[in-house]
Amino acid sequence: MKRKNIKNKSHVVILQGSPHSKGNTAKLTDEIGTGASAAGATVEKFFIHGLNIASCTACQGCQKPGAKGCVIDDDMDKIYRAARAADAIVFARKVRARRGRVWTRHASRPTGRSADGTSRAAGRCKGTPRASCRA
Repeated sequence: MKRKNIKNKSHVVILQGSPHSKGNTAKLTDEIGTGASAAGATVEKFFIHGLNIASCTACQGCQKPGAKGCVIDDDMDKIYRAARAADAIVFARKVRARRGRVWTRHASRPTGRSADGTSRAAGRCKGTPRASCRA
């Protein structure tokens, strides 16, 4: 298999979702980062388990006129900034039989406002009877 060269000055963001900082997922993301760096990319890695990431509370604060994103002050802002600048994003997590770790789900779940200013929560509550999803 031929390797494609990453264009110069590419930015790769790696989100490690496993709680084990030296486990197999960490080794995998280290190899991905090493390969991307060797191809000329800058790599930014986040150990999600070590970050303060809160769940969306459906407060609709991000929907208000003039809102500049999610009103929750947590570490997701760092990930949002990195993701906006990224040419590639790698989500790495431990393989589970049912579902992923809560940190990966929170980091990959769209909340707040996206890079283009549109709501990340838009359309998420379609067809649900929950009061918190009603506008």
